[in-house]
Amino acid sequence: MPNVLDAVGLITEVLTWVVLGPGLLLLAGGVVRLAGARWCSADGVAFVDGRRRGVRWFDHKHGFLEGVFAAGDGADLAAGADVPVFYDAR
Repeated sequence: MPNVLDAVGLITEVLTWVVLGPGLLLLAGGVVRLAGARWCSADGVAFVDGRRRGVRWFDHKHGFLEGVFAAGDGADLAAGADVPVFYDAR
């Protein structure tokens, strides 16, 4: 009987180590999802005001918001073009 218990102990220890890594990754993913960003979508409008280029949109909680492109980005958007926007609501 001790040989059977030793074998069961060894099998459970191996399974514990095999399942521990993915289990910790799933736990970390759940925490990030709960504490992470709340992404919202909106319809934005591209703008160019001479020195900068970006997108403006309306959020019922925060009012009018705008995002400015980095230099060289958004060059293919014409001013007034409709743009789908995804932003962090926090």
